[in-house]
Order: sequence, then C-alpha cells, then structure tokens
Amino acid sequence: MDFKKIEVEGDTVYLKKGLFGKGYRVVTPYKNEDGSINWFNALVGSYDNLAFIIGVVLFITVILLMMRAQMQEAAGTIELARELCPQLVHNITVNSDIRGTLIGFPNTTQ
Repeated sequence: MDFKKIEVEGDTVYLKKGLFGKGYRVVTPYKNEDGSINWFNALVGSYDNLAFIIGVVLFITVILLMMRAQMQEAAGTIELARELCPQLVHNITVNSDIRGTLIGFPNTTQ
C-alpha cells in the first residue's frame, strides 16, 4: 500500500496522496499491520462514512413510510367513496399493492 504512516499524539494516522497529486488525505486501511482484515474499515470506511450511510438509510426509510401512508390514505378514501355512492364508483379497484386504479380511471385489472 502506498500510505504514509505518521504518529500524532500517540495515534497512528495513515495518509495517501490526493487526487491529481495535490496534497494528502486521511485514509482508513482495511488491513491491520499484522495482515488481518479490519472488518469495520472494510465495510464502512470510517465513522464519518458510517454516519452518512445511516443518514441515507433513514432518509430513504422516511420517504418509503410517507409513500406507504399516502397509499393507505388513498385506499381509505376510495373505500369511503365506494360505501357512500356505489353507483358512481363501481369501476374502482383497490388492490393490496400499487396496481389499484384511482377515481376516474377504468378498471383494467380484470
């Protein structure tokens, strides 16, 4: 590996040349000095990367939960419309998945 190993206040820091040879950056090698694999560094990289990964997963989870709530609300509205005026919404289909059709569109699932 082409790292520079330096000691700073008792901690070992590994530096690698930056892109296009400009400056250095701190790296977290996936192998320890004895040759064993450091699994945390191999999978995540560093604690900064771990925080970023957790943030992205939380963001995607919130978006998916909001979509699920919106779909359930639409399904509930369709069911309420079906109960209140069945002659107007006889062609509405509410499935348990995303293929349900909304008001005003013909039933294409049959």
